[in-house]
Amino acid sequence: MKSKINLLLLCILIFSCSKDHVDTTSNKTDNTHSDYTENPNVLEGRLVILVDEDLASELERIHKTKSHISTALTDDDLLNAGVKSITRLFPNAGDYEARTRAAGLHLWYNVEFDKSTPLSKAANGFARMRGIIKVENKGKIIRNESKIVFNAMDYIPSKKTNTNPIFNDELLSQQWHYSNDGSASGFVSGSDINIYPAWESGITGNKEVIVAIVDGGIDFAHEDLAANMYVNMGEYGKVDGKDDDGNNLIDDIYGYNFVTWDGEIVPHTHGTHVAGTVAAVNNNGLGVAGVAGGNGTPDSGIKLLSCQIFQHSSFSEKDLVGDGAAAIKYGADAGAVISQNSWGYNQPNIFEYDKAAIDYFVKYAGMSKDGKTQVGPMAGGIVLFAAGNFNVMFSNPGSHHNAICVTAIGPDLRKSIYSNYGEFADIAAPGGSQEHWNLNVGGVLSTLPGNKYGMSTGTSMAC
Repeated sequence: MKSKINLLLLCILIFSCSKDHVDTTSNKTDNTHSDYTENPNVLEGRLVILVDEDLASELERIHKTKSHISTALTDDDLLNAGVKSITRLFPNAGDYEARTRAAGLHLWYNVEFDKSTPLSKAANGFARMRGIIKVENKGKIIRNESKIVFNAMDYIPSKKTNTNPIFNDELLSQQWHYSNDGSASGFVSGSDINIYPAWESGITGNKEVIVAIVDGGIDFAHEDLAANMYVNMGEYGKVDGKDDDGNNLIDDIYGYNFVTWDGEIVPHTHGTHVAGTVAAVNNNGLGVAGVAGGNGTPDSGIKLLSCQIFQHSSFSEKDLVGDGAAAIKYGADAGAVISQNSWGYNQPNIFEYDKAAIDYFVKYAGMSKDGKTQVGPMAGGIVLFAAGNFNVMFSNPGSHHNAICVTAIGPDLRKSIYSNYGEFADIAAPGGSQEHWNLNVGGVLSTLPGNKYGMSTGTSMAC
């Protein structure tokens, strides 16, 4: 009974508070990274809170469930107050829960409440609660692709066009971003990643390396991707609808869907395109080549893990969107040592919960379940972020010091007109150019769902 009374008092505090601004002089709550004014870059009716151990224990006793999407607060009084749910941002991780707690990720909670309640009012109410350390907005995640060309263009090869002697992938010669000889109009020789010398020296990928693609779902059955997909053997061929591998997630065979919170990966244009650049199968006589797609022999490429946070909607032109921070964290627990992210927010301040997820990946990727022993190809991980495509001098969360932030250049060796830029940038890579856009030149050519191929531009492609 005490638990319900405490939470009822919490809800009363939230929705009866008369002051409009957070008391930032308190040494208990740090809200320096949050702006609680209603704006299009944050979600209505949603906040993220960081709590202390005592309140976390109280919330866990109330929930008494391992389900991330459980609306545990079902008391009528609480629902009438406007609070719909208070759930962990980073769900119980099963066998990986010990290191999750060591990193403090169990202290972050999503709060959902009535959208008619102003964010400032709700935030002030939470900020005054004993046991709440920080209150932040829930950012509205967007895909980091070009603002002008929103969708990759279908390109179905009709004949073999590759003249490169390294690999026999039929469209490799059109992937100028790997090797640009400057022969096309407006192109500059060397505006590429110069991958051929690496391939020629035998560096083509490593099956022990798993790359988490935090993006739309990868078409794991694509003819040019299937052989390089990560497969969770702890779930593959086991009991459907059961957590067979002890990570508290069900049927996460090729990754996990953080939009629907289940193991069904739904192919997505953007995520499949990004995955092809990372690791389309090399030297298989089909389509395109991937940076780390192997040399054509079995298991010579890296493995692609799909951490789905975008899903095409049948009811709207806009994507359904999942949770990026939780997806990054999952990648480390699933064995990935590189996290590739083509998403962000159109505002400069980085949310602390995203920093926490990035820091967790950097520290624990490749490590044992207790976080103490190296079990993967690296001790710790690498997190990369596309800088964004608004031509502004910030990147969120790509500018976090523990992430590698990637801006875009075009085939002319100049900054792509859409690319964010600034001192936060760590490296630039070919992302395509709007100035030279057409079906054959200027864009980055990669895989699309349904055994198709196409061009797209953006810092996503560079990343």
